[in-house]
Amino acid sequence: MKNNILKNTLALFIVAFFILYLPQVNILGTINLKGTADAGFFSSDLEIFEEVVDLVSEKYVYPPDHKKLFSAAIEGMIKGADSDSVTLSKKTNINILRYKDKKTRYRLNYDRNHDWDELQKVYYFLHDNSKRTIEKKDLESSAIEGVMSSLDSYSQYMDKDTFNKSMRDTEGKYGGLGMVITMKDKKLYVVKTMGDSPAQRAGILADDSFVSVNGKEIVGMHIEELANLLRGYPDTKVTITLLRPADKRKRTYTLTREIILINTVEYKTLDNQIGYLKINSFSKQTEKQLMASLKMAEKDEIKAFILDVRENPGGLLTQSVKVASHFLFKGRMVVYTQGRDEDDYHEYRGLYKNSLHQVPVVVLINQYSASASEIVAGAEALNQ
Repeated sequence: MKNNILKNTLALFIVAFFILYLPQVNILGTINLKGTADAGFFSSDLEIFEEVVDLVSEKYVYPPDHKKLFSAAIEGMIKGADSDSVTLSKKTNINILRYKDKKTRYRLNYDRNHDWDELQKVYYFLHDNSKRTIEKKDLESSAIEGVMSSLDSYSQYMDKDTFNKSMRDTEGKYGGLGMVITMKDKKLYVVKTMGDSPAQRAGILADDSFVSVNGKEIVGMHIEELANLLRGYPDTKVTITLLRPADKRKRTYTLTREIILINTVEYKTLDNQIGYLKINSFSKQTEKQLMASLKMAEKDEIKAFILDVRENPGGLLTQSVKVASHFLFKGRMVVYTQGRDEDDYHEYRGLYKNSLHQVPVVVLINQYSASASEIVAGAEALNQ
């Protein structure tokens, strides 16, 4: 009995051995694995990029053109390679990419799976032929930036560090130069400088446009990227070049960063019991500062308000809803958002029962009032 068990066990082992180690026979036809061997079977290469494309496909307000997305991603990688050795020739039906004495061809169509394969081909071509001097993570970041730039001027991708910086910015203080910046017609401008800040003391003016920061040209740069260059640890220096539209002259400043405490709400009493409220941005501190100002206005027996959101670039949606709610009756529509799908719909309504909805309000805006400022201005206009 034992001998039979041993024989059967040995037979199973031998069969299993041959199944595992027989030469691989392609039953399903030729499988092209070119360009994927280096990645490994369970590779995480381009994992974030693929997730970004999925999110854009599902969540972007308009259905994206995948050929356009992948074309922008590939051109982003080529640009990110930042090498004179990389050249791209575009033909009618084919694109030829050269890296030194090597070349590859790729062709995009409107099939997402096909274009994904072509993008991977370019990704590994650039990485492998650079002898790995071009990092995979840098190629992936460049591909993602290419995708985002193909959507509009405001969509952008934030990695973990950039996102954390953005969240810290909404806390109401940062190390920087004390200026508000905005993007208009794909150019980055100074909206205003803050009182007694390095920017104000240097004589920087509203409408000055950015040319470079620390020698790096800002053409094509997103506003968040510029903000990150301007901000930093206190007592560190940054050199910026600005173009002044009044005289068409470039001016270069070397400034020392300081802790900038953002007072987002300013209040003063005008004649005829009119209260003036200047809201500079919508950070986590804004409603708290507004409530302090409204208490002062109550003591001053204010009968009407001027709400000034000129040069206010916006901020947190939740704060704009809370600010508007102080001047609207409870339940009044402040703003709604509508995604691509019909059920992707959200309403934000007035929050407070004891609001100042019966008090007259005049809202001041200008071309630099954006985002959350426009929400507040629109909600108040509809309430009058």
